[in-house]
Amino acid sequence: MPYLPRLAVATGADSGIGKTAARLLATEGFDIGLTVHSDTEGAEESAREVTSRGQHRSTEPFDAASSDAGEVVDRLATQLGGLGVLVNIAGTGHLARVVDLLLETRGHTLATDLDGRSSAPSTRPY
Repeated sequence: MPYLPRLAVATGADSGIGKTAARLLATEGFDIGLTVHSDTEGAEESAREVTSRGQHRSTEPFDAASSDAGEVVDRLATQLGGLGVLVNIAGTGHLARVVDLLLETRGHTLATDLDGRSSAPSTRPY
């Protein structure tokens, strides 16, 4: 198996599964690029946890539904000096039946959760 640098980007690292993934990667010795959507307090906590484990981190604002999501991942990978692992877990959720969601909310949820694949980095080597 080829060597993968211990460098990772975790989308959605300001809360939930993304935050837990970032913590686990830091525990395993990864330097991490963290993306932040709306929970700045959660993002600061994630950043503190990464650095408290002796790892380096970079942080960027991020919206998985945005057309520049892949550029954000590329920027973080460049700041870290490479990329070995992408944890693309950013998502959104609403506690309501789909038919009860406003059309705008439904559209954003689908763009984030289904079209979030746009956050895949470019195919260039890091």
